[in-house]
Amino acid sequence: MRNRSSRTLLALLYIGPLLLWMGVIFVSSTSAGDYPTSMRLIQHSLNWLVPEQPPLDVSTLYKVNNAARKLAHVVTYGILTLLVVRAVQFGQPRLKRGAFGAAFLVSLLYAIGDEWHRRFVPQRHAKFVDLVIDSVGITLTLGGTWFWFALKDWERRLAAFAAPAPRAISTPDEPQTDAVTGVQDEPILPDDNAGEPVTQIAGQPLHVSHHAPNLAPSAPPTPQPPDAP
Repeated sequence: MRNRSSRTLLALLYIGPLLLWMGVIFVSSTSAGDYPTSMRLIQHSLNWLVPEQPPLDVSTLYKVNNAARKLAHVVTYGILTLLVVRAVQFGQPRLKRGAFGAAFLVSLLYAIGDEWHRRFVPQRHAKFVDLVIDSVGITLTLGGTWFWFALKDWERRLAAFAAPAPRAISTPDEPQTDAVTGVQDEPILPDDNAGEPVTQIAGQPLHVSHHAPNLAPSAPPTPQPPDAP
């Protein structure tokens, strides 16, 4: 039960932001994100950022609004692609096989569905050029994400290469090599004669008595009478 709850929490953590951002894109494709709304937003933002600057003329404001809306397409679908990759990875540090293909397919299909949805919204229009700009944002994000994963993989390889090698634990039967002289010791071999009595020392036979030694104290010598004169 606890594992299932943890799995559900992880799913909300990785998939929840993706679904939330898809909802933001859907709302922006309604009348809440039409051309006059974005123009008013830009005009209010400029007045707040540079209040001493005189208002832009209508022609310049239209150009700024057009550029901002196209840039919004790139940023919006770049974020969508990044969230799809994050959901597919599901916390894995190494890039999964097929993660980029899934991210590109999901983001592109959502962009197509978004343009098709605008056909049914008043004052909104489906444009092929917007779909192309969405694809640019998707491609740029995938390129940057691939570079990030390649960089992290290179860092892991470099850290593994720089880390000290673990010392091998040798057994007593293995020969040891002196770190200074480089001389290898002879391996210690088991003695086949272990447990047998020693019969020779330096090539000479050794006589061993098998009788127990007499440890009783000996009697003192009997005194002899002195000789007669």
